[in-house]
Amino acid sequence: MTFTIGFKSIDGTMLAEVGGKAANLGELARAGLPVPRGFCVTTDAYRAVARADELAATTAENARRTLLETAVPQEIRDAIVAEYHELGDGGGPGFPVAVRSSATAEDLPFASFAGQQDTFLNVVGEDEVVDAVRRCWASLWTDRAVSYRNANGIDHTTTYLAVVVQRMVQSAVSGVMFTANPVTGTRDQIVIDASPGLGEAVVSGAVNPDHFVVNGNEIVEKRLGDKRIVIRSLPGGGTEHVEVGESADQCLTDGQIHGLAVLGRKVQRHYGSPQDIEWGSTTTANRTSPRRGRSRRCFRCRTTRTATRTSTSASASRRDSNDRSRRWGARRSGRSPSPPSRS
Repeated sequence: MTFTIGFKSIDGTMLAEVGGKAANLGELARAGLPVPRGFCVTTDAYRAVARADELAATTAENARRTLLETAVPQEIRDAIVAEYHELGDGGGPGFPVAVRSSATAEDLPFASFAGQQDTFLNVVGEDEVVDAVRRCWASLWTDRAVSYRNANGIDHTTTYLAVVVQRMVQSAVSGVMFTANPVTGTRDQIVIDASPGLGEAVVSGAVNPDHFVVNGNEIVEKRLGDKRIVIRSLPGGGTEHVEVGESADQCLTDGQIHGLAVLGRKVQRHYGSPQDIEWGSTTTANRTSPRRGRSRRCFRCRTTRTATRTSTSASASRRDSNDRSRRWGARRSGRSPSPPSRS
């Protein structure tokens, strides 16, 4: 069995081995698109620890407890630690990574599983990384994830979890980009939400971000949010939520907005369909970078449905809005945000 595999050895056909998120990240990395370096703890590792039929026969709470209390086998731990240190390039015993769940029933054309499993940001140290992997495994059995699988007719006994481990990018500004307007269905409009700090503030709906719409080479809409909350990494690991007060400043320059749109079009062109992309940049509107081509990174990518003028497609888009575009719509309409730290 293979317990770990690097991004550049992963492609979009490997859903069963690495889950939806890792399959898309590997596909992007192999295409030369800007993805932080990383590896995947495969579903083989999950299967070695979890007996899916037994977990499915008990309650979600008991399933989570079982996984959290099960020791990670030494062979799997050694594989994770070896890959973790390889990511560090010999720069010391501990360095920050993001640890993200990647389920086999995730980022699918009919069900995205958006927000169902856990993500852990700014994890530092080999013991902490191994523990975060175990907590990701357990998050496959949250009440929310179990209910979602039930609602979509997905068999609990055939759903497995892989885990993505990536170099942590200390983003100065982050957000979400749709390569087709998720509300109007306009295919030549790119919609970008952005806010200072790590992207969890935007994807969880914790902040009212800046909102931009790009049509071709023109920015046709700008709506500046108050951006009151910033999520930042803490020295030594973990994150903090900081209330910074209302900001009337645009967090991206027009040039950065156009640069993101170019990146979005490249991703869409690679997949041949509209995409929903989580991104981060190490530069802000007030700071330039000597490595501009490397300042933007894709953290997640998934195919998204959009509304069209036909009633059938519009109906499909409305159904899908409960997962893939759900949180974006909630921010625009003012509904309560989803809980943070969901992947």
